[in-house]
Amino acid sequence: MDAPQLPRFTAQFDPEAIVTMMKLWRDAVDLRIPLRTDMQPHFLERRKHMLYNFESQGRAWRLLLQSFSAEGSDVDGLDQLRRQVDDFWEWADEGLTELEKLALELAESNHDTEILADPLLESHIRKLRRGPPEGERP
Repeated sequence: MDAPQLPRFTAQFDPEAIVTMMKLWRDAVDLRIPLRTDMQPHFLERRKHMLYNFESQGRAWRLLLQSFSAEGSDVDGLDQLRRQVDDFWEWADEGLTELEKLALELAESNHDTEILADPLLESHIRKLRRGPPEGERP
């Protein structure tokens, strides 16, 4: 069954909403904004899960923005937003890779490989063990 063909349309888009979310999320996870004392352990304990979700969100925004087009002076704004989303995605991806480095070190020092079975870090384990092909980015 073929999907119905949708007509092209023009929509207004406020990039500040995405930029604000990225900044707040990043600052909260990196503990750069004041958090209630009882919330700090939560952010530290859930860092991996939050980074995983942010990596997925960044990937979704990247995919969505690929389908956007702009005209005139809006082209530069769209390109700038794409770069900011790429930076956000890379921050989350690098954060997960850093956590995996720590997990590998812990597993080696404790001779306990169970920590390496974490599905949220699986792709990062593969990346650390053999590295991604030159120039590859998801």
